[in-house]
Amino acid sequence: MKNTGKLIIYIGDNYSTQEAIDKVREKMKVRGMDIKPELGKLLRYLHIPPYMTEDLISIRCPEAYKTPQEQIQWARELVKIVNMGYTIYLATMSDYIVRELSNCIMLNNLDSLEGLEHYGYENCHKLDSNKVEAYEVDCYNKNPTYIPYKVTSKQGIFATFFDEAIDKQNESQGEIFEKMNKQDKGFLDIY
Repeated sequence: MKNTGKLIIYIGDNYSTQEAIDKVREKMKVRGMDIKPELGKLLRYLHIPPYMTEDLISIRCPEAYKTPQEQIQWARELVKIVNMGYTIYLATMSDYIVRELSNCIMLNNLDSLEGLEHYGYENCHKLDSNKVEAYEVDCYNKNPTYIPYKVTSKQGIFATFFDEAIDKQNESQGEIFEKMNKQDKGFLDIY
């Protein structure tokens, strides 16, 4: 295997993303093959069938039917696969996966993970930002477009697709609490 590993993420509408992945699959000779034992174990854990080219794996919607914690763990396992030298085409709408991949990118800046062990981080979870590309898929036009996201070693993936929705939800929740507090003329005991 000559590839040094890469993670290419498509965020957003997975219907048009599937079209992009299908094009990749058409170019691949998809076949069962002898794979490294450690990769086989990871693929079984991730429930990915062992069909791929020598160094390319494509995955769509890995977050389906997974809890947030499982999605976070899943992202860490993906990093291990990239660090083994495989290229992964990933289509996802999971902010948990994208945020954890960002954490793994930021971990790569640290000489030591001391103090972070309680989160379950290990050196194998470090991800070089130069190995990551991320795109938002905009399918609301006649021809889907792929909008590149900024990826930096210090802050990870700038996924505005999630950030705008999360910010808006936090803002509305804050206003609802404020309105409830005024209505009840005092601090709400919500816990």
